[in-house]
Amino acid sequence: MVLPRDSVRLVDGTSLCSGRLKVKSEQSNQRWSSVCEDDFDQQDAEVVCRELGCGAPSVLQGALYGEVEAPVWTKEFQCGGNESALLDCRSSGSARNTCSPGKAVGLTCSEPVRLVRGSSRCSGTLEIKYRGEWRPVVSSGWSMKDAGVFCRKLDCGSAVSIERGMKSSNRPMWRMSSDCVQSGSDLRVCVKPGSLPTLIDITCSDSVRLVDGTSPCSGRLEVKSDQSNQRWSSVCEDDFDQQDAEVVCRELGCEAPSVLQGALYGEVEAPMWTEEFQCGGNESALLDCRSSGSARNTCSPGKAVGLTCSEPVRLVGGSSRCAGRLEIKRGEWRPVYDNNWTLKDAAVVCRVLDCGSAVSVDRRKSSERPVWIIRSGCVQSASTLKDCVRPASPFDVLEITCSDSVRLVNGTSMCSGRLEVKSNQRWSSVCEADFDQQDAEVVCRELGCGAPSVLQGALYGEVEAPTWTEEFQCGGNESALLDCRSSGSARNTCSPGKAVGLTCSEPVRLVGGSSRCSGTLEVKRQKEWRPVFKSTWTPKEAAAAYSVRLVDGTSLCSGRLEVKSNQSNQRWSSVCEDDFDQQDAEVVCRELDCGTPLVLQGALYGEVEAPMWTEEFQCGGNESALLDCRSSGSARNTCSPGKAVGLTCSELRFKLVGGSSDCSGRLEVKHEAEWAPANIYDWNLRNANIVCRELDCGSVVSIEKKRASSTRRQWRIRSGCFKSASALRGCIQPDFMNIYTEIMCSESLRLVDGTSLCSGRLEVKSDQSNQRWSSVCEHDFDQQDAEVVCRELGCGAPSVLQGALYGEVDSPMWTEEFQCGGNESALLDCRSSGSARNTCSPGKAVGLTCSEPVRLVGGSSRCSGTLEVKHEGKREAALRLRTRYDPRGLTPLLM
Repeated sequence: MVLPRDSVRLVDGTSLCSGRLKVKSEQSNQRWSSVCEDDFDQQDAEVVCRELGCGAPSVLQGALYGEVEAPVWTKEFQCGGNESALLDCRSSGSARNTCSPGKAVGLTCSEPVRLVRGSSRCSGTLEIKYRGEWRPVVSSGWSMKDAGVFCRKLDCGSAVSIERGMKSSNRPMWRMSSDCVQSGSDLRVCVKPGSLPTLIDITCSDSVRLVDGTSPCSGRLEVKSDQSNQRWSSVCEDDFDQQDAEVVCRELGCEAPSVLQGALYGEVEAPMWTEEFQCGGNESALLDCRSSGSARNTCSPGKAVGLTCSEPVRLVGGSSRCAGRLEIKRGEWRPVYDNNWTLKDAAVVCRVLDCGSAVSVDRRKSSERPVWIIRSGCVQSASTLKDCVRPASPFDVLEITCSDSVRLVNGTSMCSGRLEVKSNQRWSSVCEADFDQQDAEVVCRELGCGAPSVLQGALYGEVEAPTWTEEFQCGGNESALLDCRSSGSARNTCSPGKAVGLTCSEPVRLVGGSSRCSGTLEVKRQKEWRPVFKSTWTPKEAAAAYSVRLVDGTSLCSGRLEVKSNQSNQRWSSVCEDDFDQQDAEVVCRELDCGTPLVLQGALYGEVEAPMWTEEFQCGGNESALLDCRSSGSARNTCSPGKAVGLTCSELRFKLVGGSSDCSGRLEVKHEAEWAPANIYDWNLRNANIVCRELDCGSVVSIEKKRASSTRRQWRIRSGCFKSASALRGCIQPDFMNIYTEIMCSESLRLVDGTSLCSGRLEVKSDQSNQRWSSVCEHDFDQQDAEVVCRELGCGAPSVLQGALYGEVDSPMWTEEFQCGGNESALLDCRSSGSARNTCSPGKAVGLTCSEPVRLVGGSSRCSGTLEVKHEGKREAALRLRTRYDPRGLTPLLM
């Protein structure tokens, strides 16, 4: 059962348990009213928090969540604090109609979460209270980042560990996904019934934390104890030293301190810790250390302790500290496993260890030791590797090799960037005058890249880092840069713009094809070329054309045109607008597997100083490739500014087949010159509406999966990738299935620029309007017309009908008045007047909001019961529709 509250809610807050208080009852004529701070106290707040299923009130303050001009509740609440609902409380007899500015009650209730059976309130098995019941929480994929969310909710310190505990009874559980926990949502949004054999045990530090840092092992130090009245206090740099820092890092499960500096992570006006710490360095917790008797109340600006602890990461069993088996410590050192790590992930480890660039990542058979799993996706998004760790049974382990002493930084790939070399544990830039092509060949080889392609000063930026002091004198065959001879002369400075920037070619090739731009893909790693396998590649991953490309555009089918051939010495050259026309554009769009050309314009996608193509193209329009076209004999070396060809081709095409019109039927997509049904994974009406817009149909009415009689080739498209039609081409992958998707769009009406599929400015299209979409004037449209529109679009009854509600546009206006009876199935089935209208006063274009087709049934009121949604004329329980239950989305539908 879904149980929204009948009479109280918190709005405009950061969660379901915070916001500006609003109340509704017969006293307020069923209107939601704000409550004045003078009429509401702590005991009243306790009742509200309990009624909403939240924890105790933590903040009660006027205007905390904004002021509104809503009506104000007219009486003072006088709760005892134990009532189950706010409207069960007594109230005063005096009435209030106004409330001073800044006095509308803002309330924050604590989240209903706790840790039980641990050594303190900050450690133990995680439990959440939902719908009046405390249950343990289970999940299969949580990391330290998830644990940190709950430590903050409980006002504990930093997360120290997260472990899986064994389930000891058949007690019901709550299940929560990691994605939802980390989204910042109210925790109850994430809760659903579930069962797994393991519970979640979390340990947070009781009394220390690092805040505003770049990882759980860095930040401004804050301490809490009875001495500080359980408030978090910053620590003054004069009261804290290296031995104190060692204790803090150990207490938080991090490694040795690497940086200790005042104001490293910002200054705050928080209270200051009042005594000096005097740790020996071996204590297990900071509050176990001795402290001075002197008290301090203030601290000079810039003196709040900022601390960076090194991460508990190491490479073992290799030829140096920068190579070997990856291990991470979380309570104990364990090897790390994941099947999908790439060099990009390995580079994170290399940076953490202050090694050079990542050279290789491999998997090796493990012993029977347990391992940590760290998913590749988390490595790229998390602030620390420790965030991503979760336990697993014995498996293969990762072995990583980083270069010891060279790296490329600030580049566009692993094989490009500003060159830095390390000695005496400092990274130094190299001056262009001390580095040549043979030196570059050694660096590229050492990093596992191809031959150097660009060597240029300041190519990847200038820095104030120290500069390497000697000239390299490589022969070109050395295996490492530091194996090369060097001059005896020393250099301490380097002229601006002279720090070496290097681009090595990628170790990739196409073999066995008709040219170097086609064939079997092979990649070289650890001196060995191997073919590449991937079951489903998209054009974004495989993008390589023979001789033409569009660059700096918004999709694979738009950009500035560049051409390459023997004529241009295999350089990419821009094309001058005077040498290129519409028929040439048709050939380019076809060659790139795009649709027809939409826009052809000089400088549409920017100007560059690249070389210019030297001849005029003379295509007939039917050629398969631009270089198959004839060209003029005259040569051009320059092109006027703003004349480099910019081209936009239409993206691949949709069609709906087998339906009653072009706006309904089985969805098919043309890709790689082939029409095939679309197998749409986890699509909803919002995704389908993009298709309707692309087909110039009206709003989406329905989407449905159907099963075919046999399996055939299809194009698979995931919802998460498909945000717009221009992005679709990069989302397509081949598949073989017997399931296809049918979409129904309205043919002749739509709501545009609204906040949902059931709201917006009304537009109509028919033969009368020359198949153009036309706005409707408010004078020609009434409530009965609105009922027909809402029904035709599969929405509920109209709730708001108002001119200019969703903006004014210069589009053409519908020329006749609608005269619906209210029971018609489509707006164009209604009678209309014979008079014609060509204009409409400003602010009079019809804006319409239809109610959402949702209800709660079988409960004690219209605000409780089983959730049902109406779809294609039928009402079904939401669970049968596989609708994800999310109170954030549900609440506004039921107000």
